[in-house]
Amino acid sequence: MSAQDTGIRSGDGRGDGPIRGQQRTVDESLPEGEASISDLLLRLLEDLSLLFRQEVALAKTELRRELTVATRASGLLIAGAVAALVALLLFAWAAAWGLAVVLPTGVAFLVVGLAAAAVAGALLQTGRKRLREVDLTPQTTLQSLQRDKQAITERRPA
Repeated sequence: MSAQDTGIRSGDGRGDGPIRGQQRTVDESLPEGEASISDLLLRLLEDLSLLFRQEVALAKTELRRELTVATRASGLLIAGAVAALVALLLFAWAAAWGLAVVLPTGVAFLVVGLAAAAVAGALLQTGRKRLREVDLTPQTTLQSLQRDKQAITERRPA
């Protein structure tokens, strides 16, 4: 009886089995179609190892996607802050001196400062809102783990 006949794969040393490099053998003393407890345990460990690797890969994918959104939102916050600073320095100076012709100098600078603050606040608020929408919880992974747990508990012998 070969390993292929029973559906059991042999380890090839590439880490696909529970123990790297271990050759899986079939207990030849058992009737055809039956596997020994050690074969079943090895298969179980291999399946659990594969399941764990797949869940980790899924979590990484989800987190990578959410971190991309968070990075872009952070970029908006930084851009908003830089734009606010540049706007405050360039336009405020010119506008305040322009208003100083018709208003007292202090009042002119105050009016221009408030306008620049409003623009900066709008940019920062937009970035903050988008950053709040980011959920770093790997929802798909959690749902998958719940399904796996449920499947394992349903198959557990009574």
